[in-house]
Amino acid sequence: MFRTRDIFSTIPVTLYYALLNTIFMNVAGFLLALALNRKSRFTSTMRVSFFLPMLIAGIIVGFVFIEIYSPVLDAQEGNMGTLNAFLYLFGMDGLAQNWLGNPALTMVVVVLTGVWNSVGYTALIYLANMQIIPKELYESAEIDGAGYWRKTFTVTWRMVAPAFSINMTLLLINSLKQYDMIAILTQGGPGTTTRVINIAILDYSVSSYKVGLGCAMGVVVTLFVFALVGTTNTMLRRRERETND
Repeated sequence: MFRTRDIFSTIPVTLYYALLNTIFMNVAGFLLALALNRKSRFTSTMRVSFFLPMLIAGIIVGFVFIEIYSPVLDAQEGNMGTLNAFLYLFGMDGLAQNWLGNPALTMVVVVLTGVWNSVGYTALIYLANMQIIPKELYESAEIDGAGYWRKTFTVTWRMVAPAFSINMTLLLINSLKQYDMIAILTQGGPGTTTRVINIAILDYSVSSYKVGLGCAMGVVVTLFVFALVGTTNTMLRRRERETND
């Protein structure tokens, strides 16, 4: 199995996807939780609108966003995807392109699509932690002259450390087992820029009828996920102890 070059080529792609997805999802989820934690008459509506995409299966998301990212085939006939149509509408046609065909952008586009689909769950975990932070901590920070963003980084961020640990673990696992949305959007392309290891496993198991090789790769991926998550949890627990001290 380990002599197959194709397998090795999927490892950095998979880790790159996991890294980008974990960073983007954590940042977006934390900022969204901050927005939803503020009391306003639109808060309930916003919560529903951001959590609804979680109910949509990755396959459906893939098919929907293929139409959104479609390249400009004929601008005069309006034969283009939704995103490029908006760019033409606002006079930014120079930015219109084949979003899923540009090797430099495809991975970021795929990750952002996943963020839209799942960021509500990450935000929900942060939000649940934010709502149990004692108000006295914010009042003490205000007495010291702290503004909103200073309170966010000195109080909120420190107090949501358990939520950060949970999100990191879940995001790593979900990133390393991602298949359906990427397969629908890009099928691992262009070239091999989004060919994560799960796409290779399915290709070997189904398309090439190498079921034994596919199963062996699946076992290796599972062991790697356990090792990575265990290492990450150890580091995060150490960070939590240092933060609390």
